[in-house]
Amino acid sequence: MAYEEKLFHDRKAFLRDTLSERMQTYGFKNMGRLELFLWDLEIFLQIQDILGDRVVLKGGAAVQFYLPMEAQRTSVDIDMIFCGSRDEIEKTLAKITEKLSENDVYFHFKPHKPKDPKTDLPLNTYFAKIPTVLTQGELNKGDDNEQDGFQEI
Repeated sequence: MAYEEKLFHDRKAFLRDTLSERMQTYGFKNMGRLELFLWDLEIFLQIQDILGDRVVLKGGAAVQFYLPMEAQRTSVDIDMIFCGSRDEIEKTLAKITEKLSENDVYFHFKPHKPKDPKTDLPLNTYFAKIPTVLTQGELNKGDDNEQDGFQEI
């Protein structure tokens, strides 16, 4: 079964035409950031499906649910608070990889150490390569949070 059939979002949400339509409707300027934000939310739902109410969305991604449409923006990462161990997080990400990864290309989570973390709290950061509808040229215009087709979660 293809990963698209295992997503919480309708697969049409990830199509280029759908992203273009949403950009026009809601005034978003960057398709890459919009696509990353949609994947951020999908990955969060996958994590929450496994960990339940022990994981909570926070930060910029969470704020978007409370803002009027005209004030919303995209976010290139997802911040979560989790009540549990690092081992549980790693096992959860492995389950998501097993569920969604086909042909060993996407949804493999790699630990990442931020250069300048903005907190002294325990922090676990991961990159995951995700499917994209962007052209290589569009990907090359990405911001500093994108590294070799990986997004930070």
